[in-house]
Amino acid sequence: MKKMALCVAALAVVVSTGILVSPSFFTSSPAAVVNAAPSVNTSLFVSQKAGDPGILQAAQNGFTQPLDLKVTDQGFILEAKEVLADPLRISIIAGVKDKDGKATDVYWDNFHTPTHEYQEITIKDKAGKVLHSSSPNQVSWKTNQIGDYILFEHELRSYFDDGNKLPDELVVEFHMKKMGSTKGNWQLSVPVNLKKAKAATKTVAVNQSHTSLQGFQFDLREITFAPSGTEVVIDSNNKDFSYQLVNEKGVVLGAWDSAVAIHDESIQKNVINTMKWRESAPVEKGLRQFHYFHDLKESNGLTFKLHAVYTEEEPGFSVKLDPASVGAKPVTAEKNGTRFTFHKVSKGSGEDRHNIEFEGTLAEGVVGIFPFDTWYVTDEKGKKYSAVCHIEESANQNGRMKVRGNLEIEEMKSLPKQMTITFDSMLKEHRDVSFAVPLLTGK
Repeated sequence: MKKMALCVAALAVVVSTGILVSPSFFTSSPAAVVNAAPSVNTSLFVSQKAGDPGILQAAQNGFTQPLDLKVTDQGFILEAKEVLADPLRISIIAGVKDKDGKATDVYWDNFHTPTHEYQEITIKDKAGKVLHSSSPNQVSWKTNQIGDYILFEHELRSYFDDGNKLPDELVVEFHMKKMGSTKGNWQLSVPVNLKKAKAATKTVAVNQSHTSLQGFQFDLREITFAPSGTEVVIDSNNKDFSYQLVNEKGVVLGAWDSAVAIHDESIQKNVINTMKWRESAPVEKGLRQFHYFHDLKESNGLTFKLHAVYTEEEPGFSVKLDPASVGAKPVTAEKNGTRFTFHKVSKGSGEDRHNIEFEGTLAEGVVGIFPFDTWYVTDEKGKKYSAVCHIEESANQNGRMKVRGNLEIEEMKSLPKQMTITFDSMLKEHRDVSFAVPLLTGK
């Protein structure tokens, strides 16, 4: 299945390849109290609304730890103000001030500079041993500007093949080498206490399997409730599907949906996208996926319900048009219930790009058309060009998707006399599924 890649500006973190995280992530541990946890009224996470709803919920429930750490060099002060951590992730609020103690945005001046040139952030155990992520993609800390502060976030799931090995204490070390154009040496060691959050984390082993009518296998492995979010682990030989998590009253608390479905058709709800430390990992029966949700309460009776599976279909669509006349005489073509009308060809944003405006109605059950590697334009001489499909508007009308957008033709310097438009793949939804698993019975 074709996938879109999202790029994230990154900070450096020491990583290496390692072992896939075990399905048995966490078991209960004795209750503990985080030292001097700030009240809800004093937490910067709450007052600054720093982080996603899962982070805010954990902060409101008292899982933050205040910090009073600072280092000064070359007239700039690096401060660490507060940390929130649980077995899923670490979030730290920090800031930079000038020599007069006034907040400054100088940190962001190097945001597009290669990370190793100006900073490095590492996670260590209490003894000073550097921890390494098992995911090769986890080379970065996510950063966001929150008022006068900087929010640093990193997942913890990829650092331990067994969640029971997660220590009670960690250290996050900051080493900043440059603030704007000023070189210097700013180093801070941030202590992270996980005792209280570990005690509040619960994993429910599920291990229920299902095979759909399309032959797709699903193994629901486990669900973990942590202060800042809920993790669902599921194995399948088809990575595109959707499911819902409902309480005993039938209310949908969370839902996952394949990213390739057109957004108006997606049932996704309360998903924490920033927690996706690994899209998938190979296992014996296909791929293991890790999904994260906020606002799922362990006390509610909770049931997993498979909602749909998706298959990649070949539409067999092809249409010829004259670029010079299509503006005055739009061209319509239909194949297997999918119909497109092409209205206009215009110059694109670059010298070798052109756009074709279209509107269409997809066949019943079709909920997605892929933007990349499926659309092509061929000129009258047989030369083939790739095109990117941009959906600008979409709506479900009487069970069928109506879309409007444009095709961006790449590397076409001049318009041909005639062109043939084809696309060879689309996503079809199958709702004939029946797989429901009680996860929690409620209280």
